[in-house]
Amino acid sequence: MLESAFLKQADSCEMLGSPFTARILRLLASKSPENGPVWQKIRNWPGDVTATGDAVALRFASALHGLVLEGQSETLASVYPPNHEMVSDAKLWQVIHANVDQHSEYVLERLTRPPQTNVTRRSSAILLGAAEAVRQTGIHRLKTFEVGASAGLNLHWDQNFYDFGGQQWGNPAAPIALTPDCSARFEAFPEIEVISRRGCDLTPLDLTDRGEQLRLMSYVWPDQTDRLSRLKAAIERFAASALKVEKADAVSWLEEVLQEPTDNSIRFVYHTVVAQYFPEEVKQAFELCLQKAGERASKNTPLAWLSMETDGGIEGALLRLTVWPEGRVVDLARVDFHGRWVRPII
Repeated sequence: MLESAFLKQADSCEMLGSPFTARILRLLASKSPENGPVWQKIRNWPGDVTATGDAVALRFASALHGLVLEGQSETLASVYPPNHEMVSDAKLWQVIHANVDQHSEYVLERLTRPPQTNVTRRSSAILLGAAEAVRQTGIHRLKTFEVGASAGLNLHWDQNFYDFGGQQWGNPAAPIALTPDCSARFEAFPEIEVISRRGCDLTPLDLTDRGEQLRLMSYVWPDQTDRLSRLKAAIERFAASALKVEKADAVSWLEEVLQEPTDNSIRFVYHTVVAQYFPEEVKQAFELCLQKAGERASKNTPLAWLSMETDGGIEGALLRLTVWPEGRVVDLARVDFHGRWVRPII
């Protein structure tokens, strides 16, 4: 199970544009070390090691990248991007194995934390959902609520510039420009005004802390320099704002925030690649909470729920929007997990 989980994650990394991370995970799967506290912890993992469970492969990869970003290992940095091209598999594995043993306490601590990628390009999917919610309700003002917001970098999705194959939205001078590959032309985007924004996470990162910034950066695969560049810009923007991601579980938080009075604005709940980490009982309670809130919605106080989640499809994630009071469900698009492309569902 462990080896197959690491190999499957390696295939995903390759497909998503990180051959270096794929290489590391394949090396681990082939070597299968057993001696040492880290290797014992991984091999005897008490939960689900797969990507849809505890994502142990991604936890391990982020721990190694963290050692490089924090300057704790010159030897590891010497075989990591941009120095990796001429490094043999034997040398790469020798350095990784030695560093895992040397920094075992650090790696073990990192293995306790689930991945928090906060992929900024997923904001393209959020814009598509918000635009459709505005079209369905005729209301342009949004109160936004992100579940599983991690460090909160996608709370400012409306402050990016977007170009969907020539269909543009936002300020061209914005520090982050997103240009997802599109297979079809999208409708013109309506006016959208975000009047408030909030987010929650079980373990939010504090981006005023340099260590937490580096932790978040470590979840980005080291050979994806464009992702790292966007992430740094998003970190700077969030750190300069007054926003804080609230530490709370999704269900109790939503039950509270959706009770707040609102008028002539859309309560817009969204999450991207979060639900797969919910235990089944939490997932059911989460959906029931939204259903009950939807039953209280009215024409002037609509509720919109946008999810970008894996559904077992061949490509990417399904982008689905539900809007109350009607409870209308629309499958909008399939979206690359890292937001590189969107494919509208016609």
